[in-house]
Amino acid sequence: MSEAEVSTPTRKLGQVARVAKKVAAAPAPKAKTVKAKAPVQATNGREVKEAKPKAERKTTGPRGTRGMTGTTSGLGIIAYQNRLLEKNYKAKLTDEELAEAMREEFPDAIPYTTKHVAGIRSSFNTGNHGNDKPEAPLPRYGEDRKPITRGARAPKAEAAPAPKAAKAKVTAKSKKSVN
Repeated sequence: MSEAEVSTPTRKLGQVARVAKKVAAAPAPKAKTVKAKAPVQATNGREVKEAKPKAERKTTGPRGTRGMTGTTSGLGIIAYQNRLLEKNYKAKLTDEELAEAMREEFPDAIPYTTKHVAGIRSSFNTGNHGNDKPEAPLPRYGEDRKPITRGARAPKAEAAPAPKAAKAKVTAKSKKSVN
């Protein structure tokens, strides 16, 4: 058979035969080259790429990235916050002073406020801030360096007057009609 006869299938051959001839005549696919970074393993006749190695964490970065370290402590954000809260038993800093310390230590991070400090303390007290749950919860301190307890109110200037005795209710009797 000549090449012309091979390339044009006859009508006698079925669809399967035509496809088989096209595949046989098609050029062989080129072998893929493998980079050294992602070696290939053969598994059940299939090629599987291995996972790429993870990039190393940066020590400093733009706002919101992991791996930030403090300017003076060299600690990460959570480790610094935990250490700061643990030492606050003796220092008795207010939330505003704690927020200021966090802003100075991590100037590229979020601008910490008293609400941030309250959330950090809450997470610390429940043991969800990369720490074990403390035996006694860390309190919030006021300007007078005394702990502020939940629900505490300022003392009243004058004692409230005693409530007056309630008056007895008088109920009217219904009139009965006489027949």
